[in-house]
Amino acid sequence: MTHKTKGIVLKSIRYGETSLVVTVFTELFGVQTYMVNGVRSSKKTGNKAALYQPSSLLDMDVYHNDQKSMHRIRECSWSFLYKNVLSDVVKNSIAVFMVELLQKTLKQPEQNSDLFYFCEEALQQLDTAPPAVAANFPLYFSLQLTQFFGFRFSDWKAPALLEPLPIYLD
Repeated sequence: MTHKTKGIVLKSIRYGETSLVVTVFTELFGVQTYMVNGVRSSKKTGNKAALYQPSSLLDMDVYHNDQKSMHRIRECSWSFLYKNVLSDVVKNSIAVFMVELLQKTLKQPEQNSDLFYFCEEALQQLDTAPPAVAANFPLYFSLQLTQFFGFRFSDWKAPALLEPLPIYLD
């Protein structure tokens, strides 16, 4: 059965000559593994390997069967095309940190749409964030992520963390 869902690419591994095995955090199914055939071929196809970079935000049409552990992607396109994350080294490093943190914490394939929307929004905000805000972004993301797993700090003030810290030079 086919389903339309959004996804955040967590990991992409080469398989054979032209295929990829992609781990994606999806809106409808949680963390899932997909086989994508023919994306690394020289022929012109709709699905290209560049779509499956870690931290990519995708709109996907997938074949999903609850009885299987690996599924297939029927069709895929960019959900949000980054302006800065893929070209700015600092923002790209932060995005890779965020994706690796998600990959280590999300182990079960269960739906968690609130967490997905938070991660999607965080990656989009990182793309447009000024350098002073981007400097604090890994800390902000890590602290906010904890509340989706059942614990958080009681005196937490999220907006204050996004403001640039004062730098004192003597």
